[in-house]
Amino acid sequence: FWEPEIPVSGGDITIYYNTIEGTLPDDTAPVYIHLGYNGWQNTDDYEMSYAPDVGNGWWRYIYSIPQDAETIDFVFTDLDGNWDNNGGMGLDWHISLSYYWFPFSPNPNDTVSIFLDNVDQGGHIAWTVDAGMGHELPIEEYWPNDSFVEDEYLFTPLIENGANSYTVELGSFLNGDQVINSIKFKIRWDDGSWDEGSNGQIMSYDIYLDYTPTEDDPYVFFISPTPDEGAEVSGPVSFSVVGSAEYVEFWVNGELIETDSSSPFQATWYPDENLFGETTGIIRAIGENGRVTYLFRNFYLLYSIVNEPVPDGTNDGVNIDGNTVIIALYAPYKDYVAIKGSWNSQFSDGELMKLSGDTLWWYQIELEDGAYTYQYNVEGEKNIADPWSKDVTWLDPSGQWESSDYAHAKTAFSVGNDEFVWTDENFVRPEQKDVIIYEMHIGDFNGDPLNTGIFQDVTEKIQEGYFNDLGINTIELMPVNE
Repeated sequence: FWEPEIPVSGGDITIYYNTIEGTLPDDTAPVYIHLGYNGWQNTDDYEMSYAPDVGNGWWRYIYSIPQDAETIDFVFTDLDGNWDNNGGMGLDWHISLSYYWFPFSPNPNDTVSIFLDNVDQGGHIAWTVDAGMGHELPIEEYWPNDSFVEDEYLFTPLIENGANSYTVELGSFLNGDQVINSIKFKIRWDDGSWDEGSNGQIMSYDIYLDYTPTEDDPYVFFISPTPDEGAEVSGPVSFSVVGSAEYVEFWVNGELIETDSSSPFQATWYPDENLFGETTGIIRAIGENGRVTYLFRNFYLLYSIVNEPVPDGTNDGVNIDGNTVIIALYAPYKDYVAIKGSWNSQFSDGELMKLSGDTLWWYQIELEDGAYTYQYNVEGEKNIADPWSKDVTWLDPSGQWESSDYAHAKTAFSVGNDEFVWTDENFVRPEQKDVIIYEMHIGDFNGDPLNTGIFQDVTEKIQEGYFNDLGINTIELMPVNE
């Protein structure tokens, strides 16, 4: 966070960072802020000061804002190769000096108003929310009027608010189906361009919700599970809350498990046998005035391995039979392996795989027709794609940029696709003495320096007879990563 909430050009701003809540190692000391302005101009690394008066793990840096600054741009680092660029989202932090919102850290009961001043045209904000599993579209209950979805963003129109000023209102955010931590938005103007820094970077802005109850909100507090954050528990899990509320809802992993209307408010959760790991129970208390208080209790659900023989005929990797999917991994000497799939993303640690013998982990699921991705969670220490992958997606957590981090790789597969019909059963490979090879890079084969080549470019040349005319009968593809 930063102070003041609405900074001005020529003034000072104090920026804070917490190593425990952030993605830098908890023991980082000192923390450096990589900071610039107006789209990363005049960028430098500045050592932050330890701030124990704020709390455990907090650091601060006071920055004198240049008079010509329109945005302040920053990320955090330890200068040892580790970075926190907005929680690992790869989108950095940007503080606009012409755009602001109120309340700065809204309560979920609030309507937050975003103001854009000193602008010469209207447009839309393109926004997503983070409900604990990365950024996603807000549920429809949260959509303002005339909003629409495009390219995985919700676009909401800006409303004129006087000369060269526009505004938009979001919230409240009170549905237990999607309890959001933050809002991320960028701006697309009426002429189709995006709000950019002076270096051409599209600017994104973050609004963080504050779940501290106000005096008008219901007053409730936990009795169980234990108040120790991250306490280890085994299912079933009993929840108990006391206080003053009209009624209380109990939610786990986005699922409403029970509602109680008398104190002590109680519920019991029976987790699936495949579930384990870091879990958050959410209490949604509704008062007579309609306002809502949220309580959060984090605990670690202990795991129990199911030993069961793998079905006959199961191969390494993904096995698809109609809508039945079996995934198998040879991984001896592991305490557990879990599947983190696009179909079970509500479980942050994935679902436990069963163990066949003492070396083969396997998992079975019924999936509807469609495209899916997954990766393995190996003992909570690393996430990896399947070594038997036939297709892999490799994007950073924001889903916008290609990544070189193995932990971001996910195996891709489809259910319900028609099997490929082979038409070359009669192909006869030339004898080795007759082979004439053409080596190529797919990326630059089309000869256009502005457009990277694709496999279809080569296919079309084959069909046109280009290689036959050259006397070529064999094509060797050079490594696609060169």
